[in-house]
Amino acid sequence: MKKILIMCLSDPSGDPRPKRFIEYFNSKNYQIFLVSHELKNKNLNIQEHFLIDNKNNFLNNKLLRYLFLFYTFFIRYFFPFNKYLNYLSNLRYNLISIDSKLRKQHFDLILVEDLQLLPLSMDICQSTLVVFDVREYYPAQGEDSIIFNVFEKKERIRLCNLYLRSCNLLFSVSQGLVDQYKKNFDVDMHLLLSVPYFRDIKVKNNLDDKIKMVHHGFANHNRKIENMIKIVKGLDKRFSLDLYLTGNDEYIKILKDFSGNDSRIQFYEPIPFEKIIDVLSSYDIGFFYVEPTTFNLSRCLPNKFFEYIQARIMIAVGPTPDMSEFILKYDCGIISKEFSINAMIVSLNKLNKDEILRMKNNANIAANDLNFENQIIKLDYLFDNLTLKH
Repeated sequence: MKKILIMCLSDPSGDPRPKRFIEYFNSKNYQIFLVSHELKNKNLNIQEHFLIDNKNNFLNNKLLRYLFLFYTFFIRYFFPFNKYLNYLSNLRYNLISIDSKLRKQHFDLILVEDLQLLPLSMDICQSTLVVFDVREYYPAQGEDSIIFNVFEKKERIRLCNLYLRSCNLLFSVSQGLVDQYKKNFDVDMHLLLSVPYFRDIKVKNNLDDKIKMVHHGFANHNRKIENMIKIVKGLDKRFSLDLYLTGNDEYIKILKDFSGNDSRIQFYEPIPFEKIIDVLSSYDIGFFYVEPTTFNLSRCLPNKFFEYIQARIMIAVGPTPDMSEFILKYDCGIISKEFSINAMIVSLNKLNKDEILRMKNNANIAANDLNFENQIIKLDYLFDNLTLKH
């Protein structure tokens, strides 16, 4: 059996994209070795897990983290040696302890899910094929932060310049990211959509006058989820919004306080990964209004967008290009005329139940195209050609 090493700075048992890759390579009879954070769900079919011990990382202390960033900033300017900078990067992400363990193995393929893991993957790969699944435009991943722009951005650019062309195959999640990497680093990437598996479920026609909206995902300050709450407060009484949020507990509390006593806005515990589609399918509208305050937000095409489609509910977004392209193609949602709270309110208030049902039915058509089974056809072609050339 061939051996693949899959590397990510997350828990792939609850992270859709790396989890689907694990399942894909299982179906191809690979032995799967995994580098990741602690697994909440131990049922992944893997041969061996190399744990990145994130809990005991000395950089969990905020003061030490800032001192470390300043130190690497200093080193980068006065001792710009890649080998040393890579060591500091591996130290920062607590990869030193697994380095020697990985060197004892030989892998036929290495799949990397985060830019910061490329130095280690290249260091251990020898003649192994390295595939990088590019899920962000990394040089702008935290561009709304002064700390990122001062201490992080040049390191991300260094890693991109040093390693992107050395990868044997590159994927990315949206055409906007594909184009940006081509423009700034002159590398070619394949578009691989973050779509769920096909689910054979029926469109649900909610017969009452109420219009139930839903938003799920990570609660991050830069997404300004409070704007969606402002929009709901400006809508007529037909509308409600249920929020299933993970991540920053402090920010979630701020959002709850901001929603006040409006009974139309409710917060619920995060949806288990395997139940997302079923829960979403009971709603009318998948809501994701996010303003383009950063490059990554301006060209985002997230998992939740395709999960809404697979759940056979219509979608409401601002004029974000990559999401708008699919909505216009399938007529499965609405796009506000501009990025403003008022424009989104106007677009939603115009809706009636017949239009919502029509767009739900169009989402049903889209679900037959936008699923992981169709992406597997592309993966098979790309990986077959990659191994033939090697």
